[in-house]
Amino acid sequence: MKKLFLLIMMILFSHSILAEGYAIPNIHGCPSQYRSSGSYCVPISNKFAIPRNGGCPSGFFSSGSYCVANNSKYIAIPSYNGMSCPSGYFKSGNYCVNRGNR
Repeated sequence: MKKLFLLIMMILFSHSILAEGYAIPNIHGCPSQYRSSGSYCVPISNKFAIPRNGGCPSGFFSSGSYCVANNSKYIAIPSYNGMSCPSGYFKSGNYCVNRGNR
């Protein structure tokens, strides 16, 4: 249930806050395009980053424990077993990806 709640929250905010870049937990160092600030990584650009779960989705590159978007319009959310991606997203590995078609 907690995973579903987090997924819904990410979808709701993905079209505004997340696409602009946001603070993410520092997991063994910050990804490219982010800098350390306390226990978090804050963006120095508007590229979206998400904790890596296996390989990175299409349109993203691996940077430490994260996947970082190649393009500032790209966002990704976790895709859980048995759940389809929301409208405007496509499945890529363990993620649902939106390439700015919103």
